[in-house]
Amino acid sequence: MVAIKTRHSLSLLTMSPLALAAMGAAPYEAPTLGAPGSPVIDGANTAGEWGPEHVVYRGLANDDPRTLGDNWTLHETPWDLTHLYAAWDDDALTLAWQYVDVTDVVDPANAGSAGGTSPRQMDLVQWLALDTRAGEGAPLDMWGKNGGDPYWTGADLPDHQLYVASNLWQGYLSTAVDGVFPVDDGGVHYFALEGAGVEVAVAAGFAGDTLPGVDDADHALDEAAQRDYLALGHDTARDTFYEMRIPLAALGSDRATLEANGLGVMLGQGEGSCLDTLPHDPATLDTPGTSPSNSPLEWGDVDHFTVPFARVARAAGEGPPPVEPVDAGTVDAGPVGPPADAAASAGDVGPVDPGRPDATEVAPTADAGDAPPVTRADATTGGLPPAQDAGASGGGAREDDAGVNASADTSSGGDSGCSSAPGRGRGPFCWAALALCVLGFRRGRRTPGRETSRTRSTDPSEG
Repeated sequence: MVAIKTRHSLSLLTMSPLALAAMGAAPYEAPTLGAPGSPVIDGANTAGEWGPEHVVYRGLANDDPRTLGDNWTLHETPWDLTHLYAAWDDDALTLAWQYVDVTDVVDPANAGSAGGTSPRQMDLVQWLALDTRAGEGAPLDMWGKNGGDPYWTGADLPDHQLYVASNLWQGYLSTAVDGVFPVDDGGVHYFALEGAGVEVAVAAGFAGDTLPGVDDADHALDEAAQRDYLALGHDTARDTFYEMRIPLAALGSDRATLEANGLGVMLGQGEGSCLDTLPHDPATLDTPGTSPSNSPLEWGDVDHFTVPFARVARAAGEGPPPVEPVDAGTVDAGPVGPPADAAASAGDVGPVDPGRPDATEVAPTADAGDAPPVTRADATTGGLPPAQDAGASGGGAREDDAGVNASADTSSGGDSGCSSAPGRGRGPFCWAALALCVLGFRRGRRTPGRETSRTRSTDPSEG
């Protein structure tokens, strides 16, 4: 968006990211997706627990409606949001946000009035909207703010909304049901924050290292108007910092789900409507002018938010992270034969491939679904793994190449003289044994030493 200041209004023209980049304008940004962590909930950046890696959205100082248009209202307390932070651990999502009051630099004459009552001392509402389920959510505020009109009219809709008073005296959480946020439903989907296990704290101070801002809300997207208010001597004791820890269970989630899918978050402040949001939405700067009491008209207009929510843990539409591949360091990258047919019966014997272990034959006692893992073939054993002989190659004898040893299994009593290895014929003893075997079966007797199972023996020496 590019802001063009006129005498009495602020018009907002939509421009593509490429056009903004060409202008060098990057006033608002979502630099990270947050980071794992378990910050202490005390309203302060204790021991530097909030760093640049936790900033999921960065706004600008002095882009609130007090300097919108020609009639400035810098005597009022600013509700000027600048930073949104996110962290998570096994149990909870922790969010933090920053309000600043740079009146001491922008208009020192009104610094005393503006800073007389800070947000943490006032009893005004602020909300967090969390989008945890794509394609679901509620467009209407849970307390009917915004004149009863939908707040969220863009692609992102919140599935959970939390309200907390700026002085923390009360707060509530509601989970959307069929596109509506229920209230006062007896603790089914609507809870006081403490009942949902939510912790929140606030204190004076500023958590960041720099404070980008502008000299005038009408210049919010004018890069030339940007400045660092810390470098200009801003007193950070005027600022207010909030921290909130939300149990993942209260959001119907857990760490694995959060890290796989991420979630969207939007933060806003306002009674009838909002004076500022993170991410920044131009709807908070579309009503210039002041009321008879010399307050910005933005207090009472209707806002329709269309900006995408800031993302935590994973970008929108990115999907779960890819599954880590199994270490295949021992798998031959060359051609691999077809797997055994799990539907084949134990007596079905496939063709013999003289160049590789027979993967189509089924061993006598093996379940066809329990195939051994693939391992790298050893060239010194004619394509078989080093610890595997021809008799364990998936069932049945195999015709090996001339260089492969096809000796009998020692458990069969030694060489029967019936080896079928290339270059060896069948001896007289073998033929005699075969004749006796046939006669035995014809007489209904079981020949000693032969298996009666229909499966072939895994002993390659048996003919």
